This record gives sequence, C-alpha cells and structure tokens, in this order.
Amino acid sequence: MTGEQNLDELAAHYGPRGPVAAANEWMTLVLSGNLRAVWPRTDATLRLALAQAWLCANREHPDVASYDLDDVARSLAGLTFDHDLWAAFEETQTREFRDAWPDFNHDDWGAASRPRPVPPDCEIVFYMRTGGEALTVTQETLVENPIILLMRSTPDGWLVRGFSDQQPKPGWPPKLRLRT
Repeated sequence: MTGEQNLDELAAHYGPRGPVAAANEWMTLVLSGNLRAVWPRTDATLRLALAQAWLCANREHPDVASYDLDDVARSLAGLTFDHDLWAAFEETQTREFRDAWPDFNHDDWGAASRPRPVPPDCEIVFYMRTGGEALTVTQETLVENPIILLMRSTPDGWLVRGFSDQQPKPGWPPKLRLRT
C-alpha cells in the first residue's frame, strides 16, 4: 500500500467494531488475568493449539498422564471450563501471557494503522511502544519487540487468531509462537 489511509480505512481499523478495539479488549482481559473472559474472544484454532502446547509440556505429570490428550485438549479449548485440569491450565496460560507482555499497557503502546498482508478474513494488529505519543512513520521502520495479534473477522466480531503473521497449527506438538 502506498499513500495515506483515508478516513474510512482508519475507521474500519480503529473503530469500535474493528480489529484494534477487539485486540485492546483482549489484551486488557489477558493482563487482568481473566482467561475465562479471554477464551470466547480467542479463535478456536488458537485455543486448541494453546491447550495442546500446555499438554505437551505437562504430559509426564501424573495429573495429566492418565488422560487421553486429544480429549483433554478439546475440552480445554472449549468454552465450558469444567475439565478437572482447567484450573491448572488457566493458571499456567495466564502466567505465560503476562510473562510474554510484561510491560504492555495502553498508555505506552499503540497499534499501527497500516494493515499488514495476511490471509483472507484476517488482519494484524501491530502494537509498538509509543510512549503515549501519536507517531507518524513515513518509511519502513524496524520496530523492536512489537506485539503482534493476528485477528480473524467472524460474524460475531474479531477474534485473536495468533501471535504473529503465521496462523497456529494444532498438533502434537502444535505450531504457534507467543512472542515474535
């Protein structure tokens, strides 16, 4: 893309029904430790990959080893929160999210305006440290330690699909990155 974005493009990106608003809400909930509120705002594929990653890391633990991992992964990725292992998973996943973005806050970080090319129905929300300033970048710029949320548009709104420009791939082990 070249040239400045028009007001409609900016409104679609930053507006109350756009990907930035959904990403901001998701990050607020993550950092508050409310994984149960985060989970419905997280794409099912990402939820499954996160559950599988946790199970892979803990598969030797006696509390995990007795279960069928596929069944547990599906349950943890669901929206019922009633599996015996949910509390342990929730505690670990919440800590991993907080550890991945320890210095994120909405006052010092901002979302870039220019959408990045990604698969259809997805858009990247690219957070960078702004120090609370409105920055104007007119040329390619190296941004150190950005936070990237791959957002997916659904009929119910935007969901977090991943943490890079690559979509997560469930499996044993799953393929996903929490930090770029």
